[in-house]
Amino acid sequence: MNAPKETPLRLYFPDWSSADTVINRNEPWSVWLIGDQPLLYHWLDYAVNERYSHVIIHAVDRPSDVRKAMQKATLWPVRWEVVPSVPSEAQDAIKVLGLPWENNIETRDEVELKGWAMMDHWFRMEKSWFKVSFDNANVPEVNLAIGRNCNIHPTTKLNMPVFIGNNVQIAEGCEIGPYAAIGSDCMLSGYNLVQNSKIEPRTFLGQHTELNGCYLAGGLLANLRHRALVPKVESFVADSWSRGAESAGICERLYALLIWCAFALRTLLPANRGKRRTLATFQGMIMHTYADAPLWRQRMPWLLEVVAGRCRLFGVLPRTRTQFSRLTTDWQDILATAPVGVFSYADSHGCHSPDDDLEPVHAVFQATRHDSELGAVCRRFAWNLLLGKQV
Repeated sequence: MNAPKETPLRLYFPDWSSADTVINRNEPWSVWLIGDQPLLYHWLDYAVNERYSHVIIHAVDRPSDVRKAMQKATLWPVRWEVVPSVPSEAQDAIKVLGLPWENNIETRDEVELKGWAMMDHWFRMEKSWFKVSFDNANVPEVNLAIGRNCNIHPTTKLNMPVFIGNNVQIAEGCEIGPYAAIGSDCMLSGYNLVQNSKIEPRTFLGQHTELNGCYLAGGLLANLRHRALVPKVESFVADSWSRGAESAGICERLYALLIWCAFALRTLLPANRGKRRTLATFQGMIMHTYADAPLWRQRMPWLLEVVAGRCRLFGVLPRTRTQFSRLTTDWQDILATAPVGVFSYADSHGCHSPDDDLEPVHAVFQATRHDSELGAVCRRFAWNLLLGKQV
């Protein structure tokens, strides 16, 4: 057996964040998913195969995100370092442009690798991964990969090679492949054709939909053949398919019921009743509120949603489809899976509706932070509202 190499493997991942102008993945190039794992992990495979015991990663773009990815890379028996660098500090390192066995680009110059050209390069790497992983399999005709706990209808036709993640549901009459990658927790509702395409995890695809040379992430659709981008397709065509937020616990439901009872006493005054109206959220929830009424009265019906386990006491404010569509794509991705609550962090800043200009800023901040201080702020606001100290 060959001894491990004493010199470290040095990898330099260039900053291509400005080139990602089509889908705006909001993550560094090194952790873009290719096949079954991020690009960085493919190079860890290379390091192990080449007997390297130490890997130094020169990260120009968001080194903290690269470090988080490496902290999850527990399967590779190598020591590693992530070094925040500028290009001049990594002149002797391998410049990572692609996969280890095909580390190149097809453009005349790296500057041209921008926008759709970057998407083309990404898809070429995906196809190269398929060829190496499946076409060169040790067992002939074994070029199919299906994850755990998948439910694939017997009428589905699989044209190899394909890659299907964990917990994927594929209904009847679908045709998958060749060169189709479907991420974990996806649902294909039937009679779909998916080839030469990539579907990100937790995506729902409606019936009778064809994807050929496409990238689909929730409701974001990019067609590489026609150079077309649709930031948010109709939800019956494609949408995010996320596991619901954790339901409220017994104590939280009890608190909501007690607050509702306290508010119910105030409804005995005619001036506090308001006009009932229905609110349909973009997630499909039907909630009720009261227009032309004090804030506590507007939120009172939502407390019963908490008691029923369909809402949280503290979370981001519910949004209609129109209000959701006004957000940027990045903010839509963040708030799509954020738990909806009766009282929000935005409330403490005087923003009591998604129509307020600053409410989305506070909502995104709350959705991306999970510390106890935000919960304390929301509880303090709810208590003041209960005591009549808020509008």
